Formats: sequence, C-alpha cells, structure tokens
Amino acid sequence: MTPEEAVKIIANYQTPEELRKNADSEYGLDYEEALEMAYENILNTAKMAVKRKKAVPNKKTIKKEKPKIRYGIGECGRGWN
Repeated sequence: MTPEEAVKIIANYQTPEELRKNADSEYGLDYEEALEMAYENILNTAKMAVKRKKAVPNKKTIKKEKPKIRYGIGECGRGWN
C-alpha cells in the first residue's frame, strides 16, 4: 500500500458525526468504542503505508567506494597498477 492509497482509504472513513449516528446500528457498539476502533484502524492503515515506503537514497547517503588498486603479476609477467 502506498501513502497515496492510504490517504484515499482514510478519507473514506466515517466522520465522528456519522460514527455517532451509525455506531450502534452498523457495528453494535457505543460511540466511544467505535471511535476508539476507528482511531486504531487509521493508525494501522498509516503504519502499513509507511512500512512499505522505501527511502529514496540521495547523494549524501550513497557511499562511494574508492577504486581498488591491485598489485601483482599478470599472465605476461608484468605488474598491474
């Protein structure tokens, strides 16, 4: 799930006013319990989106390796530089 998808999902949740009206009939819960569960659902949706988002490396975080200089004798008997 991308952060954009998470925002779309969260935007479709019921508002507190809608939840107050529909909590008992739709979920069989009182308003406070339904509100608490809705809050937990929002947090879990956001956590899933953040967990799947990969950090984009920038120039400061990319570690540049120095080229390795090999010394030795090659097949022709000449040294490598």
